[in-house]
Amino acid sequence: MSFNRIVLDYPSNPTPTAASMPGAIVRSHLNQACTQAFMDWVSAEFDCSSQPFPNAATLPSIWEVVNGTAVILKSGTASLKVVLIPTIAIGLDELRVPQEWIDIPEWTADYYIAMQTDSEIELVGYASHQDLKTTGRFDPIDRTYTLELDNIGQDLTSLFLSWQLASLPITQAPIAALPSLPQTQAQTLIDRLGNPSVTFPRRAIPFVQWAALMSHGGWRQQLCDRRQGRESQSVQTWIRSGLFSAAQSLGWQPRQCSLAGSRSLQSGLAKPLTIVGNPYELRVFPLDELRDESSAMTWRFELRSAVNDRIPAGFKLRLLTEDLQPMDHNEDVAVGEPETLFIDVMLEAGEGLVWEVEPAAEAFDREILRF
Repeated sequence: MSFNRIVLDYPSNPTPTAASMPGAIVRSHLNQACTQAFMDWVSAEFDCSSQPFPNAATLPSIWEVVNGTAVILKSGTASLKVVLIPTIAIGLDELRVPQEWIDIPEWTADYYIAMQTDSEIELVGYASHQDLKTTGRFDPIDRTYTLELDNIGQDLTSLFLSWQLASLPITQAPIAALPSLPQTQAQTLIDRLGNPSVTFPRRAIPFVQWAALMSHGGWRQQLCDRRQGRESQSVQTWIRSGLFSAAQSLGWQPRQCSLAGSRSLQSGLAKPLTIVGNPYELRVFPLDELRDESSAMTWRFELRSAVNDRIPAGFKLRLLTEDLQPMDHNEDVAVGEPETLFIDVMLEAGEGLVWEVEPAAEAFDREILRF
């Protein structure tokens, strides 16, 4: 190649990641090592911050079925989203990107970086979303977009410097929105594809259905759990048992919660959030005493500042069904500057909800809380 090779050290102790079968284990290990090495390198070389997209907790559910890792870089007010595409192929001669990273609107990036790894990791080259979408070769069987190495950029140092100088060209091509996926259909697909005997689930159903399933973080996590033989646990189970390892892997922590003006404490869960650069906490706890797990119960979802500030006017806390449909009285909007936003909801055993806040929390990915 005509530029100085960028070679990164292979991380010495990547954290083991669970996966359902040998191919997924290799994919998870490879992506984790390459992501760690890249983030360390780019942050040191270009004085910028980096974080995986949507967030670190969601990556195993992606790696279970799709190769690649998205990383968001930030320098001052500028941001850049890249997708790392690692391979162990010898004699790499092309950049091959899974269709999910090109055609799922929430997953698209500015640039895609080919990485070749063995005992060391080499940054081979890059292409923009527009390059891959408009001039790349699409393989409908493998569901990938491909560019030969002769047709991709090779000087990553210049690319990142140009980004910091705000002199990059248009990077993304337009793509179509995804149709909605009804909950009953989503559950049928999860039941079918959750069987690890389905070796290539991403190619087993039409892409628009697969993409809708993947773009919903809660459904994607359900699919990953099913393929790895884990049973989904309810919030009540987490609280009642006091075994919070599954909750913590998804970013939740145990918390003693109380209603305003009350001295009594109730066991619940809390998730730290960053909204518009400030720390908040989303709390979920029962308003009733924990009873038999088959009983309906009333639960409170509560958003509050993590530093005792008030919530700015216009902030919203919202609850949706699993397939993202609104319900009656499912939203609380900050009028003035309240101390908290909260929604009380009675839920039957096994019922699931999706929460969201507006403005959106940083590193947000939809999840399903089951009660």
